[in-house]
Amino acid sequence: MVVKEAEGNSITGKIGKGPVYKEKKQAYDKTDAELTELKSISTSNDIRQ
Repeated sequence: MVVKEAEGNSITGKIGKGPVYKEKKQAYDKTDAELTELKSISTSNDIRQ
């Protein structure tokens, strides 16, 4: 979805990395960091058992 916004294929239809792109990228980065943290916790719990 972030890439589509940058390419102008999203709802705004504007090409470029404007404010909507930045909002989506920020949300993606936050979610990706949370996923990475959860995977790390899961992996460390598997190793302990």
